[in-house]
Amino acid sequence: MTRQQAIRAWWLPALAFVLASVAWVWRDGMLVKQQLKLHGVAVEARVTELVEAHPAKSGPCTAATYRFVDPQGDAQTGRVGCRQTAQLGLAPGSGVVVTYLPDDPATHRPGRFDSYALWRELLVTLAVTGTGALLLVLAGLALNRAVFRSRPRSEGNSQ
Repeated sequence: MTRQQAIRAWWLPALAFVLASVAWVWRDGMLVKQQLKLHGVAVEARVTELVEAHPAKSGPCTAATYRFVDPQGDAQTGRVGCRQTAQLGLAPGSGVVVTYLPDDPATHRPGRFDSYALWRELLVTLAVTGTGALLLVLAGLALNRAVFRSRPRSEGNSQ
């Protein structure tokens, strides 16, 4: 296998990784945030309790759960991440701004979205996933090189 064949062999998984990542971030994050920016209503929610969270990158930290009542009288609950809980100094009973969609109050996020920039988040997502794809291709090339170096060459092989 030549270097060009190795690159082609790893290019498709790398491209699939980028497309799947962007699609996931687009659907689960960016579109919701854009809708909150355009149509969201900001309300004051109450912190109900502090809970221990276990993010993948760091050790345990403290997050806050909140509750607010939507215009239909239904209670909506959610969670503020560890970093924002610490930055805001949240404690049970304190207030936190939450933005929800009037047509679907179950869709809500902590914070205001007035200045949310879709293009900025898309660029960051593309940069991160593009870097991941590049690392995937480089790992494939390194694996290819290691495999072919350890393989004995046959006398008739001119590669």
